[in-house]
Amino acid sequence: MLDFWCTLGAMAIDPSVVDAIDLNAHPAFTRVPTDLYENGVKVINYEDAGHIGVKVETHRDALQAKMTAAPLNLRATVSLYTAAKLVQLKTVDLVLMRSAIKQAHAAYLDAKAASGLGNPSQALVVALGAVFLDALADDMVAAPATEQRFADDFFLDKDENSPERKAIRAFANDTRVDTARADLRSASDWRWGCDEVYRFYEDFKRATL
Repeated sequence: MLDFWCTLGAMAIDPSVVDAIDLNAHPAFTRVPTDLYENGVKVINYEDAGHIGVKVETHRDALQAKMTAAPLNLRATVSLYTAAKLVQLKTVDLVLMRSAIKQAHAAYLDAKAASGLGNPSQALVVALGAVFLDALADDMVAAPATEQRFADDFFLDKDENSPERKAIRAFANDTRVDTARADLRSASDWRWGCDEVYRFYEDFKRATL
């Protein structure tokens, strides 16, 4: 889960990260059309689920190479799940995905400028991704009673007046992040018959699907 947050955070900082997934060169997602019937009548035709091919490893390696190189310079390990999910998102809902990343990036740039942030730490990149993805993380940062707990869980600077802490607060309080999250989470490939829901435990230290 940490690598998924880290990858989303990296995309908010540098939208070109998504271009590491080159589906023209390495197709990796084959749609499987599926019809849903109710009382013998077809009501929905799904084309959002499918098979992830072996080329997903190529995309995983490309994402990892992009994130570990300048300007991000992260100590990143991208899982096959993260690569596969992003391949699916880019295949099925590219417009929504790009819209989400554009909004998150704009919010990040303003947060960086307002806070005086320099190069973001790896901890901040992960935290940005968590806020980007999940409204509960956003709410924790926005509320003074829980912001410190969020900062501790994500190993952010202990000084609440540091540029890092100011940046994550500004990012979480930016309505464009809400728009970005809505775009990202409304993409149809998060659900196929049932919703793909994240469940968090121990203040985001562990997560399951």
